[in-house]
Amino acid sequence: MAVDATLATFTKLPEAVAKASVGTNWQEFSLSKRVSVKHVTVLGSAALFVAWPDSGAADGGAAGSTANKEILAANTPTLWAMPDNPKIRAGSVFVAAQTGTATVYVTLEA
Repeated sequence: MAVDATLATFTKLPEAVAKASVGTNWQEFSLSKRVSVKHVTVLGSAALFVAWPDSGAADGGAAGSTANKEILAANTPTLWAMPDNPKIRAGSVFVAAQTGTATVYVTLEA
């Protein structure tokens, strides 16, 4: 699985990306470092797992083996505030379907 760098190229906010057929392994979405991202919203067409770089998740890795992950219900947008400390939840968000596949939407906001 390849890192989705689409969001990393954005220079203005808000911006969003959709990725079809995300499976049960982690899909990494690189976040923009060109602008100050204050909020990240994730929405899935099916139930999802979400993790951050400090969780030990890796692109293409098995989501089920990552202990520090969050659970999202299908079709329920969830917003996270990004802390000022760049070492925490910075740079990427990892998303995987709980079962099967899902279309995933990731939105960056100022």
